[in-house]
Amino acid sequence: MPERTAFDKRQALCSYPDGIERNFWHQARGRIVTRLCNAYRAEPLLEIGAGRGYMLHAFQKQGWQTYGVELSEEMTAFLPDLPIQYGKDAFALPEEFRNEIRSIGLFDVIEHLPNRVAFLSECRRAFPNLRYLYITVPACMSLWTNYDTYYGHYLRYDLPTLRQEVEKADTKSC
Repeated sequence: MPERTAFDKRQALCSYPDGIERNFWHQARGRIVTRLCNAYRAEPLLEIGAGRGYMLHAFQKQGWQTYGVELSEEMTAFLPDLPIQYGKDAFALPEEFRNEIRSIGLFDVIEHLPNRVAFLSECRRAFPNLRYLYITVPACMSLWTNYDTYYGHYLRYDLPTLRQEVEKADTKSC
């Protein structure tokens, strides 16, 4: 049986309390990531592991066509009209929809997965018209804390480790 990677109710409440979208970090992160991704804009964008939708909303504010999917059923969108499907596996979305997706956002997602390379490979296989993967990860194993353990992280990254996983997954062509 696959290991559970979705947040439970307690993790969801601790990591994304109401009002956190007004926090400096969430606002700045949204502006920084969307500015970088705009140079490689391909729509529609599917955010896998969308949480409560903070990043999805940042992309929408930049005019992107966006969708989100989140494994956890314990999350709710911080805005009611965000297009996020909860309790869903991205790879189980209808084939017609998956064929439309041109970019995928994995914003602080892959560190939660036991087999990141297999997951990245599956993204490439399940979304045949994928052009770009936008990935953010927590940096530096030296910064590991009990929060990483609590939230189910398997590792923190340096650039060579991230590059190695992406290359092993053969996602270079996206």
